[in-house]
Amino acid sequence: MSFSFEYVLTNLVFVPFMSGAAHNGDMSTVTFGFSAQSDESRHMTLGIECIKFMLEQDPANVPIVQKWIDKWLWRGYRLLTIVAMMQDYMLPKRVMSWKEAWEMYAEENGGALFRDLARYGIREPKGWKEACAGKDHISHQAWNTFYNYAAAAPFHTWIPKEDEMQWLSEKYPDTFDKYYRPRFEHFHAQQQQGKRLQQDAAHAVHHLPGPHVLYRARRSDQDLLPRVRLPRRQVPLLQRRLQRNF
Repeated sequence: MSFSFEYVLTNLVFVPFMSGAAHNGDMSTVTFGFSAQSDESRHMTLGIECIKFMLEQDPANVPIVQKWIDKWLWRGYRLLTIVAMMQDYMLPKRVMSWKEAWEMYAEENGGALFRDLARYGIREPKGWKEACAGKDHISHQAWNTFYNYAAAAPFHTWIPKEDEMQWLSEKYPDTFDKYYRPRFEHFHAQQQQGKRLQQDAAHAVHHLPGPHVLYRARRSDQDLLPRVRLPRRQVPLLQRRLQRNF
């Protein structure tokens, strides 16, 4: 599905973000991005024709394809939260906001694609409206999370400068000053007092184990279910086995 619907989400990575890299002098990233984008253009052309062919061949394929779209559009969107955060907060010289990129490449291009597929019986994917509403929030929420849990995710994060927050206010007039500027100003005040806010992930998530604890699944097909805690004496033995395997 990612191959067939790169038209919707891939452009959000390879167009505005690569433009930001070029604007900041990162030409190695631009070279990689342009090379990848030439492949993506081919994928978009071939992939969507494959989907249309499947839909035309048998009406029974419609609910199958719809289920694929519902599943993978949402997962791809959630992963793009990282791109949104990088685009709004990590570029020294910003080209466009995540919100502007989403409106151009997802809402306009993706919306046109779903309207075209409506004649086959395909509707907008589940979560599409929520994703469009999230364009005003996800980059700020992600940056706030990475700032608070720096020990859990090794990202270097910082409080935006005043000119950067002014830029964010202009790009997000309905949400940034109302919800996110007060938080950053509070974090900045705490930092000036030598009290940089940093949540302790091990205490914030009460069931998170200490570094000496390993977990194993009850059965191989239950990997996502609650784990059985290993006795401390078994940990070194399991570690040696893992080392031999890798």
